Amino acid sequence: MNVYLMASDGSGETVVSASPARQELVGWTPDGKYLLYAQHEDPAVRLWAVSVANGKIQGPAINIRAEFAPGSGFIGISRSGALYFRNRSTTYDVYTATMDPATGMVTGAPAALPVTRTGSDVLPRWAPDSRRLAYGWREVTPAAQGFEVSEVFVHSLDTGTDRLEPLRIPSAFCWTHDGAGLLVTSVENPT
Repeated sequence: MNVYLMASDGSGETVVSASPARQELVGWTPDGKYLLYAQHEDPAVRLWAVSVANGKIQGPAINIRAEFAPGSGFIGISRSGALYFRNRSTTYDVYTATMDPATGMVTGAPAALPVTRTGSDVLPRWAPDSRRLAYGWREVTPAAQGFEVSEVFVHSLDTGTDRLEPLRIPSAFCWTHDGAGLLVTSVENPT
């Protein structure tokens, strides 16, 4: 998949950079002089820029010399020129961070929750009292898809301990309105 440049009426289609590698449009620099795109090259993702004037590409693509992890995705560029991107990972963990409730701004660095099993924690659900957190742990196997949860734990922020819940393998779960228990949706595979 390549990135193309064309006029708003659909005419003048031009490939930005012909490459067999998959490309992803990132966006324009704030001054509108450069079009940035990512090129997914094994084993990294590299950022490139092309100069554009009057709707025409001006010269060859420029390697920005920025490398990102495989699976990275690009959100865009801010007016100040900050590049926003995400990294995808095959492991998951539960993090907490403090925030200012008046502004909604995060005020502290995210910290991993000290939980029983790490590396594959998914689907965190706060209890109504905000003192407990239910989360799923999923076994990572080549056949695993999505967030297939193997076990559900409840973490107490008061004691710092986890309790394994004796539940069938759930496909979804949430707290009851009073926080006294968990509601679970379970799909059983017929054998």
